[in-house]
Amino acid sequence: MTAKTPPPVAKDVNPSGEDTLASGKYSNSGSETTAKELMKMFLDEVRDSLHQACTLAKAPDPILPSIVEHLNQAVSRVRMLESVYLRTVHECHQEQQELRNTWEHSKEKTKLEARFEVVVTNHNLELDRAEQSAIETKRVVRDNDDLKAAKKDLETKLEDQKNATIRAGDARDVLVKKNMDLERELARLRVAYPAQQEAARQAQCEKDAALEKVVDLTEQLEA
Repeated sequence: MTAKTPPPVAKDVNPSGEDTLASGKYSNSGSETTAKELMKMFLDEVRDSLHQACTLAKAPDPILPSIVEHLNQAVSRVRMLESVYLRTVHECHQEQQELRNTWEHSKEKTKLEARFEVVVTNHNLELDRAEQSAIETKRVVRDNDDLKAAKKDLETKLEDQKNATIRAGDARDVLVKKNMDLERELARLRVAYPAQQEAARQAQCEKDAALEKVVDLTEQLEA
């Protein structure tokens, strides 16, 4: 019988990130962490990151950078999980090949057959987990696309609001200028035509109406 292939040695599959397979977070203080433990650890972190992103997305005032950060972290962990899985599958294929090469020459055919069955079963389980991981990855990518679309829509609304504020400010400036013109006209009428009280009263009414519009626009801008 050939010796069993040792568990995969952790490698950095995410050079740009802080948490890698070779970092202390995924080591076992001198003892090697098994592929199963690593994949379970990464899957738990993926679920936690997705939960955090969903929680933030449901908030009344979602913080998009934080949501995107959690989603990116989930995608990073899925890639690390995939890396461990691919190495595990490669080792399973190697072990199966070794068993096939030894089959005809081994005196312990029954034991080898049982061992081969276990390897095949475990391999099938790993394939099932990989399929679930792929489904999860697609869902994460889809959610990320939805968040990007929501962010773009929010930016458009903010730009529209900014333009509306500018237009309201311009309208207020026009009304302020008109009010100043009315003030000057009213002063001129009071000095030049003291007998024409009705004209002065009408000018005062126009001035008051203009002032009310200025106040309304000012309140809208402050709101």
